[in-house]
Amino acid sequence: ADIRSVSGNRVNVRGGPGTEFQVVTKLGRGDSVEIIQDNGDGWVKMRPVDGGPEGWMADFLLSNG
Repeated sequence: ADIRSVSGNRVNVRGGPGTEFQVVTKLGRGDSVEIIQDNGDGWVKMRPVDGGPEGWMADFLLSNG
């Protein structure tokens, strides 16, 4: 699995790949997420490892490992 950690303090998780989509939840620095889809367009579809809704996040807010 592609697991990454959130590198921002309070990061929006959105319902789609873009800032025009509604925020579904927020994650904090160090939270681990599993990447479901990464098209290389700057947005990744992810699921929090600890549970919670899946959604989309800007990839620059995530670090590997």
